[in-house]
Amino acid sequence: MVKLTRPLELHFTRLGRAGSGLVRSLLLRVGSGRVRTLLLHEGSDLVRTLLLHVGSDRVRTLLLHVGSDLVRTLLLHVGSDLVRTLLLEERPDKVRTHASKPQACMLALVLSCGAPLAAAPVSYEFDPVHSQLVFFVEHMGFSHAIGRMGRFQGELRFDDDDWSTGHVDVRIPVSSLELGDAAWTRALLDDDWFDATAHAQIRFVSTRFTQADEHTGTLTGQLTLLGQSRPVTLAVRLNKVGANSLTLRPSVGFTATTRLSRSDFGMDASKGSVGDEVEIRIEVEARRPKPKKRR
Repeated sequence: MVKLTRPLELHFTRLGRAGSGLVRSLLLRVGSGRVRTLLLHEGSDLVRTLLLHVGSDRVRTLLLHVGSDLVRTLLLHVGSDLVRTLLLEERPDKVRTHASKPQACMLALVLSCGAPLAAAPVSYEFDPVHSQLVFFVEHMGFSHAIGRMGRFQGELRFDDDDWSTGHVDVRIPVSSLELGDAAWTRALLDDDWFDATAHAQIRFVSTRFTQADEHTGTLTGQLTLLGQSRPVTLAVRLNKVGANSLTLRPSVGFTATTRLSRSDFGMDASKGSVGDEVEIRIEVEARRPKPKKRR
């Protein structure tokens, strides 16, 4: 049997005594360089081996031979409500009926490093700084005017193991429009174009999320612009899923592109000088919401 070294045992004991707040912090940091450095320097062959074989069947085999009742219980509960609550809802105190606080700390760490969970979409909130829509439209054949929108609001649910369970409902304030010139921006917010007074937001609600390979897929849904809804399909690239190294919050990032006809939505002003086809590129960075503080 591989045993934990005394320093590591003391470390988990201290975490357990500190309560669920530190367990939650530990979960948020799993996958970051800080945790890997901490564990690798604690001297535990078990943890070192786990880190080297994350995600493989060898992790399960290793744990089964450790001989710990806690680890056996852990494996039996993979995919259960207990584990799902622990990892996805960030409520490690839920395990108290099954394990003591020090055990809960160890359970949280090993689960996060090793055994896979049953598919379940995770809810994210849009990062307002790193989520933007950029569009390009021809101007008299000389160039392509560039516009930008931001301040995304809404909901994103995603599971990188099963894209089909994902869902997007995003609203973009028309007032966030920016074209690099104040007068030109005001003109496009008028009723001949985006009509920001009557239609204050653009909305996209997904109906189908399809995965093509590890990083690419398509997202189909209804786009509502100027009060008219039309089906739109975006080509999507999954850029990254993991912990943000600065905030330590679980995050996900996408790039999505599509082309559409502005006249399909009733935006037909200046057809002689401004092109009808609009090229759209969307950059999305989203993060897990912070846990609500308990009173």
